[in-house]
Amino acid sequence: MDLNRRTAKWQRALSIEKDYWRQKSSCKWLLEGDRNTRFFHSLVRKKRAWSFICSIQEDGVLISESKLIQASGAAYFERLPSSEETPTHPTELASVPRAVTPELGADLCRDISEAEGEKRIWSQNPMRYKDW
Repeated sequence: MDLNRRTAKWQRALSIEKDYWRQKSSCKWLLEGDRNTRFFHSLVRKKRAWSFICSIQEDGVLISESKLIQASGAAYFERLPSSEETPTHPTELASVPRAVTPELGADLCRDISEAEGEKRIWSQNPMRYKDW
């Protein structure tokens, strides 16, 4: 039994490694099975080099030091407003047309009985749900 567990763990590790390299390479060639060649590793190196951020420009200043690039990126996302911090002013919504009238809104939010729910469900077009 211990041998079966170890074999299963080993196969799982191989599967994880294969998935890792497939995601790293993003090339169809890997699906054919040869993942241990110079060609494959050169693809990974090229993709890593292409994805590397060597400099950014912030407030007109070019930043090329790795730690400062990281700090700048983190600061950028921390400055983005969240939905909790950004109250919507009524004048901002004035240009948005209302699709739901107050009466319809009240009707949609009211509680319905079980019988009314069943009636509404079963009154739908039965062919609409034929695959259910």
